[in-house]
Amino acid sequence: MNILTCTDSRFVIPTGVMFSSICINNQDEKLNFHLIIDGSVTESQKEALREEIEKKYSNTTLSFYLIQIDDIKKYLIVKRACFPVSIYYRLLLENILPSNIDKILYLDGDIVVRHNLKDLWQTDIADYAVGAVVNQTNSSSFWNRLGYPKEKGYFNSGVLLINLKYWREHNLSLQYIKYIKENPDKLSYPDQDVLNVVLQDYKKLLPERYNVQEAFYRIGRECVPCENTDEIEKAIYDPCIIHYTDVKPWHFECKHPFRKVYYEYRSRTRWKSNYEMEISHIFNKSTILIHIRRIIRKMLHKKVKQRNYRKI
Repeated sequence: MNILTCTDSRFVIPTGVMFSSICINNQDEKLNFHLIIDGSVTESQKEALREEIEKKYSNTTLSFYLIQIDDIKKYLIVKRACFPVSIYYRLLLENILPSNIDKILYLDGDIVVRHNLKDLWQTDIADYAVGAVVNQTNSSSFWNRLGYPKEKGYFNSGVLLINLKYWREHNLSLQYIKYIKENPDKLSYPDQDVLNVVLQDYKKLLPERYNVQEAFYRIGRECVPCENTDEIEKAIYDPCIIHYTDVKPWHFECKHPFRKVYYEYRSRTRWKSNYEMEISHIFNKSTILIHIRRIIRKMLHKKVKQRNYRKI
């Protein structure tokens, strides 16, 4: 089983926790982890990941692929500062990963895996470029902005079962780059938007349990574009893959019903007593500005919007 993620130095800890959760729940599987990094990831961080994954679990390997940011910057279309450069790495996989890898499971770093991934891995995508789960919102803004039919749908790019053989045969990286260069004003979620446009006819939808996103837990079902009520309910209460798509578990304002699950898995790693992520969030400039705005709104007696989650 080939598993991939992309990161910079700031997201090494969540990535390690995610990898660890996979190891814990897939101990009978041969796990080959692939990590695309930039120059910000230090040797000590790489060694920490090796010790936590490759040396701790006998059924694993861990490979690093260093990418040069200068080679990516010419493709950058980032309208929101919350997107790191690493979001672009997955668009160039066919040129980064070894040619003998025909299939790989890509996972974002803000994920925890709770169950075995064998069934997901064995999903047949021979005739598709990718397998993915629908995005958590059914907003018409996606199709209106990108200019393709609503019937094609819109998937979340945080969990992707990728047919790399198909990507290479159809030179998809070149298609992604071409679209980015020609349509910079259309892209609000750069990598995800590009994947949805280019692969609109070449994707296979996966069960929601393989990418249960934050809004799935909100009160109000309009944010979950799923017709099968029973399927989505099962996914919500027993997710295989939890994707913390918005507020992260280490954000002190996080109210996600499965927030503790992240810390349960982190407690089984070398980072159990490390609060680097929490501290960096507290002193983040955008976090400070958000709370200043909230204080001002309260002083002006304006209602502060609250996130409501269902109880699990």
